Order: sequence, then structure tokens, then C-alpha cells
Amino acid sequence: MALFEIRDTCAPESFQDFMKTLGHRTSRNFDHFYWDDNYKTFYVYEGKTIIAYGFLRKTDHPRRQHVCVLGMVVSDSHQGKGVGTLLGHHMINWARGKYKKIALGVYSDNYRGVSFYTKLGFENEGLLEKEEYDDWRQDYRDITQMALFL
Repeated sequence: MALFEIRDTCAPESFQDFMKTLGHRTSRNFDHFYWDDNYKTFYVYEGKTIIAYGFLRKTDHPRRQHVCVLGMVVSDSHQGKGVGTLLGHHMINWARGKYKKIALGVYSDNYRGVSFYTKLGFENEGLLEKEEYDDWRQDYRDITQMALFL
């Protein structure tokens, strides 16, 4: 297995190069993520190349400061190789002591994603039916809400 390094910064051009490695479906699922000051970012490198990206976003509401939202994506060429597990554990460990709950939403028909997060220790909290409209499918998609309590 190749050696991977997790960093919390990257050059914008490196991130853009990473985005180009994502398949059409993955990039469409990823297009709603963005950067702002509420995000703690994580980048997995193989050599000088970003192969995965994750974030923990703190919530804005004063009564929800104990919750952060997790998002992550692994390049198509590195899925199924342990990169996501490495990144997921790193992000969870980083959040310990800072948050009490990590929340996320995953498309309900993304069975690999639901299974992946379950293996990381996340629990199903509920279903948001027809939560997003998918132009590509021309249909609505459900989202499974999941959480990990720290």
C-alpha cells in the first residue's frame, strides 16, 4: 500500500486538479461543498497529488456548537483502497474533545457510502425523503441522516 499523508492546507490549483479527477457522478454529488471560515479541511496526499478531501463544518447556531457536519470525497481511482477509512478516522479523532456529535447526510441510494459510514461508527438518525432534485436523473433523491456521538 502506498504511503498517504494528511494535511490541512493545499494550494488552490492542487484542489482544482483533484476536482478534475472525480468522475461525473462523484463530482455532481460533490458540487455543493465549498470553502468558508467555518470549515476545518483535510487533504490526503499521495506524493504531491491530492487523492481525497474532507471537511468538518462547525454549526452557526449557539445551541448547536457541540455539533459539526462531516463531508468527504475520495478520488475514483483510490476508492476501496482504505483512503476513506484513513481520512474518516483522522477526522473523527481530530473532532474528539471539540465536539459531541458529528452529523452527515448521504444519498440513501449510495449503499457503499451508507455502509462506509456505518463501519466508521455512524448511526442512522432518519430519512429526508425527496430532499434534493437531481437534474441528471430528473428525479428526487432521499438523504439518510447519520451521526456519530463522541
